[in-house]
Amino acid sequence: MNATDVVYTAIDSLNEQLSGERKIQKDPTTLLLGNEGNLDSIGFVNFVVLLEETCQQECGISVSLTETPAEKNPFESVGSLIEYLEQRLGVPKTFTSVPKQS
Repeated sequence: MNATDVVYTAIDSLNEQLSGERKIQKDPTTLLLGNEGNLDSIGFVNFVVLLEETCQQECGISVSLTETPAEKNPFESVGSLIEYLEQRLGVPKTFTSVPKQS
């Protein structure tokens, strides 16, 4: 499983808990945090937990995503998160867009 698959699997799991307009699009340009971001504080915590669980279950790697570098927030967008995970997990990334969910 590559970094994109890990992030998109966690997004699918999170989207099951969110209402239609709050669902996260599986696209590298989707903003996660900040004024334009799609996640509130509870959604962010849930997403981090889902990412860590997916890394453990699908890649067999235990990773703590709360230990992020101070210079740039990897949770800014889906794409920046995929790049960060690729570095942390040592697995290839594949940027692919999927059809927008209804």
